[in-house]
Amino acid sequence: MIGTRPSVYIYSADGDPDFLREVCAGIEEEGVPYEIFRSGPGAADPANVSRPDAVGTGYPDTADAGRRDAGRPGAAELAFRAANDSMTGAGVGISGVDIALHFKALPENRPVAAIHMPLYRECRMLGSNSARLIKKACLKEQD
Repeated sequence: MIGTRPSVYIYSADGDPDFLREVCAGIEEEGVPYEIFRSGPGAADPANVSRPDAVGTGYPDTADAGRRDAGRPGAAELAFRAANDSMTGAGVGISGVDIALHFKALPENRPVAAIHMPLYRECRMLGSNSARLIKKACLKEQD
């Protein structure tokens, strides 16, 4: 799928809203646009997985660095899908309390980062790094 504009895609399957807020803040700090696509309660047509604005739970099983809970795809799986759908090649996945960053040039089972129960500063750093991938800048490291 080709996106409508160059941006980081963020796919969230019942993701923690505070994590999403911090990821977005990190991307904004780098001056890169992003688009959020949600599934789960309140999402439009979550069964339709062919459109990124309706990320669903019907993804195939893969080797996934993220965790799967309650039938949700893992964060790394979502990030991989987002990276491949985005024109920029960078994607973030948030699934429950897991977050992941992927770049489409990498194998599906090798995300750039995958964090279980991240701190808010880790979420912000992951968002920043997703933008830095696009800008071809050095990635930030954890403290």
